[in-house]
Amino acid sequence: MGGRLTSPTAEMKLTCKHGILAFPTSRFRITQGTVVLSLSRDREGNLVPRASLDIEAQGRVGRYKVYLAVSGPLEKPEVLPRSVPALSRNEIFALVMGEERWAGVEREETDVDAAFTGEMARLLTTGLGITIFRPVEQALATGLGLEELAIHYSYQEPLRLRLGKYLAERLYLSYATHLTGKLKSSTFGVKLEVAPKVSIGWSSNLTSLGPGSGERIDNRVEVEAGFRF
Repeated sequence: MGGRLTSPTAEMKLTCKHGILAFPTSRFRITQGTVVLSLSRDREGNLVPRASLDIEAQGRVGRYKVYLAVSGPLEKPEVLPRSVPALSRNEIFALVMGEERWAGVEREETDVDAAFTGEMARLLTTGLGITIFRPVEQALATGLGLEELAIHYSYQEPLRLRLGKYLAERLYLSYATHLTGKLKSSTFGVKLEVAPKVSIGWSSNLTSLGPGSGERIDNRVEVEAGFRF
């Protein structure tokens, strides 16, 4: 923790002892790495999460042993590949991504490095959610007496928080909000289980439309029922 009282910052360092990166053609084993997560406010006062990486992984694709070194910010990491026997950078990317994905890159005339970097960032983002946020969610939910506490962290998407608790045996209260990003949106909901597999719910979504544009409120009533055929 650091920064000023009006603008605090937080940082956490994770050391990866093992892990798996699953590509279309094979699974790569993480041999070593560190992930540094930080949270701070930008000039507009929005919370901005950042993650920087330093990871090494290796895997086998056919007769090739492929080594990947990934470093830099999560949203745009630098990937340094090499293989034994030796292949060019683009040949390694094509080998790891698979023929179908590679054909799509060529067909769309997409930048090869950008396509592979995006794929790598999505894989690592998913891994961070499972490795870091899930244990934190479980510990916080237990400590706060909640049935649900979920932190949603996706590639190039804002950080989202969802809370849920039973106020009575069949009455469930939920709240969801964006923690980061320019979109200010939150949803409050109540669900009542009136019978097994039958529930009635009400939710209200509040969205800020930006400076001088006011807010929009959307209310919704839902009925859910499950039937066995």
